[in-house]
Amino acid sequence: PRPVVETSPDPRCTLCVVIPVRDEEERLRDALEALALQVNHHGHRIDSACYEVIVLCNNCSDASVDVARQFAAAHPDLSLHVLEVTLPADMAHVGAARRLLMDEAAARLASLGKWRGVIAMTDADSCVEPDWAWGILEEVWRGADAVGGRIFVDPSDQAGLDPMSRSYHLHDVGYRTLVTEVDGLLDPVAWDPLPRHFQHFGPSLAVTVDAYRKVGGIPPLPWLEDVALYDRLVLHDARIRHSPLVRLRTSGRQAGRTGFGFAVQLGLWREMGMHAEPFRVPSSGEVAALARSRRHLRRMWCHRDRHGIETVAEWLLLDRDWLADLLDDSMTFGSVVQAITAEQDEYGVWKDRWPPVEIGAAIRELRNLLPTLRSTPSPRPAQSLEQIEPITLLSVAD
Repeated sequence: PRPVVETSPDPRCTLCVVIPVRDEEERLRDALEALALQVNHHGHRIDSACYEVIVLCNNCSDASVDVARQFAAAHPDLSLHVLEVTLPADMAHVGAARRLLMDEAAARLASLGKWRGVIAMTDADSCVEPDWAWGILEEVWRGADAVGGRIFVDPSDQAGLDPMSRSYHLHDVGYRTLVTEVDGLLDPVAWDPLPRHFQHFGPSLAVTVDAYRKVGGIPPLPWLEDVALYDRLVLHDARIRHSPLVRLRTSGRQAGRTGFGFAVQLGLWREMGMHAEPFRVPSSGEVAALARSRRHLRRMWCHRDRHGIETVAEWLLLDRDWLADLLDDSMTFGSVVQAITAEQDEYGVWKDRWPPVEIGAAIRELRNLLPTLRSTPSPRPAQSLEQIEPITLLSVAD
């Protein structure tokens, strides 16, 4: 059964922050302290009644529960609810805990009739910026269905990484940042304009109640449940904003708590460095080809316009009739992209055309490509398909 918060939500509540906790006594207090001191972009404290925090301590063997409850007692102005549960062995993982939390948050906001209210996930080893909550709500007010926050590794933890892990991590961030700009220039969308970033992960991912329920919630997977939720949102054409206004710091610990995550990735990079394995990624040519094709495909799908389909099919190395049928039969644009990726992976011709390259070379290619793209007028961005009623932003405390 889902653990339930016994007290009803404040009628003014618009944002519900959820934190799964398992043996985080050393970091949890800092995470809660950051959430207790939320301000708007002008530095004014926001009314704490407009948001709440739910902590689920699951299968803890340390003092995490006591830390959370002591913090709640010391900060009565913060609507902090502490739940404790022992999950069975097959559910004793972050995905199940996050699902329980997000379902509870969705139910609480729905009870207030706030379908555009927001469920925001973060982690116990992460500290959000003071205007994190305000930034999320501002993006939702502008029309986003989901908001990914920019995640920085805690500087002290990053300094403690072994040289190879740190180098691979910095190359990865640099590469993804450049890819994001290329995508934004070649395939602009109104709900996620540049500047934007590339992250949409557990330490900072928020979603409206309506979108959360529409996609079937977050899958209770042992790991990568945040990625699975993002994939569901993409599949259902949710308007996802990768907002530079929403920021936080997360730990760079190298002892992983799940079967896969940032800590595990750091370990893989360390092993790659020890064995001098190259870090290969999609080339600039592949990135640009996919972005251009995606822009044309979106137009074809939205407007039922097949002009240029032969050219796009040729770009993507796909059969023209197969692509036309896919566009006719797909209920969402996300399902078009998903089917094309699966088709390319199955037959392998795409990777033959665009073999991955070493990440340093890819970064140089992208840096050479971007000046031309920046100086060329961008295509008109794709617009959202519907208008929404904006939610009420968090009010400033008196």
